[in-house]
Amino acid sequence: MAWCGDSRSFHLPAIDVGALRNRAPQTAAFGCVSFAGANLRRPSSSRSAPQLFASLSISTDATSGIKEAVQTEKAPAALGPYSQAIKANNMIFVSGVLGLIPETGKFVSDNVEDQTEQVLKNMGEILKASGASYSSVVKTTIMLADLGDFKKVNEIYAKYFPSPAPARSTYQVAALPMDAKIEIDFRVSSLSRFLKKFHHRRRKVDFNMENSGMGSLMRNRRFESYVDASSARPAAPRPKPVAKVVEQPPQRAESDEYAADDDGWFSFLISWIRIVVCFVSMMFTTFIWALIMLVLLPWPYQRIRQGNIYGHVTGKMLMRILGNPLKIEGAEYSNERAIYISNHASPIDIFLVMWLTPTGTVGIAKKEIIFYPLFGQLYVLANHLRIDRSNPTAAIESMKEAAKAVVKNNLSLIIFPEGTRSKSGHLLPFKKGFVHLALQTRRPIVPIVLTGTNRAWRKGSLHIRPTPISVKYLPPITTDDWTADKVEDYVELVHDVYVKNLPESQRPQA
Repeated sequence: MAWCGDSRSFHLPAIDVGALRNRAPQTAAFGCVSFAGANLRRPSSSRSAPQLFASLSISTDATSGIKEAVQTEKAPAALGPYSQAIKANNMIFVSGVLGLIPETGKFVSDNVEDQTEQVLKNMGEILKASGASYSSVVKTTIMLADLGDFKKVNEIYAKYFPSPAPARSTYQVAALPMDAKIEIDFRVSSLSRFLKKFHHRRRKVDFNMENSGMGSLMRNRRFESYVDASSARPAAPRPKPVAKVVEQPPQRAESDEYAADDDGWFSFLISWIRIVVCFVSMMFTTFIWALIMLVLLPWPYQRIRQGNIYGHVTGKMLMRILGNPLKIEGAEYSNERAIYISNHASPIDIFLVMWLTPTGTVGIAKKEIIFYPLFGQLYVLANHLRIDRSNPTAAIESMKEAAKAVVKNNLSLIIFPEGTRSKSGHLLPFKKGFVHLALQTRRPIVPIVLTGTNRAWRKGSLHIRPTPISVKYLPPITTDDWTADKVEDYVELVHDVYVKNLPESQRPQA
């Protein structure tokens, strides 16, 4: 710390900071503390009217003058005499990254989209090894062999960096190493990561000051005893401060998906009000449409149609009440006769699929849904399908009956292939049911990728946050040539589509 004042000066004993420890591989310590000026006043042309003035400077890295190399085998090795990354001066400087597969040292493909995806994955591994995450990146530089690829690259790039996105420069270059299509280098602020984690109480910091001289300063009741005019005598040379750094092995960089949570009482109050309004509104529309369904009991298809209209009205209304900013992409694929599938990590996902699936769509849910007050009964009245998940044989038979009904009545299906909600927001393994349905109906599969719902309303939480939500329909996956002996392959194929299109914070955990 440095306090600036008038001409008189004094100094404090040298400070030996013990270990400032952090669970992440982030180290920090206070540097030397000095005071210049006894009266702590701003220099002024008028000595008769001094103004109080102080300036504070904190160094949070005891090794700010030391270079430390970062190395990981999960990212491509350096192609020359340089390091993958260097830590220095509260920053991490990462060398240009190519779209190489770390195990083989070869490009993932000649396609710029695939190379971009691989570059960003390699970046993620280097960030993890540095104890950082994508949200810590403050500046990137993109070098392209063809600037005409900018739009393609930009779409993939946007998935990896949460708002606010880092500063960026993009250039077309004459050539890149190994004839690459793209290379990206970047800088990371380790200081910003430290302050962010400290602010959110994500880490505990222990200060060991037993032999530092700071203890006597803190125990003294009168700060003025250290700011005495008699200290104007020349100061003795100060010993260089010593910092002891305790390093811990690199850990998986924690996802900052909930870093922006506002846990104040006002936020909780607004959240509760929204939930209550949602519940009351949903009960009202459910009661109205339950009456309509009873009138339409002799006409099953009309009940399905009315169930979809109920979903469109209620789902849209609930999303308006919640108030989350919503972006919808690929809507041109939303009117197919198809099997719609969606990742599932939040109650909001149900509101969205109610609203956004086309008329003539039936859902498949566990048989226990009938016990949900009003909503469960309406689900059955709307002629949606139920399966017994506790009995595999009965579940298979239910799937077969569902497939026959879909083909006979020219319907679409909506299903969550994970089988349950993901508590962490990370994508779970897919069940095989949707593939069996595709084989029996020959309907194309339309993936719906939901992003941000896990942040907006977590499983088991009653706190709704104003997180932006994205809904993206992907092009239909044709199933005409699928065969029953490759069910596992098809499950993996569709799962990989989600992995490629979800942000890092929602991808499967390693």
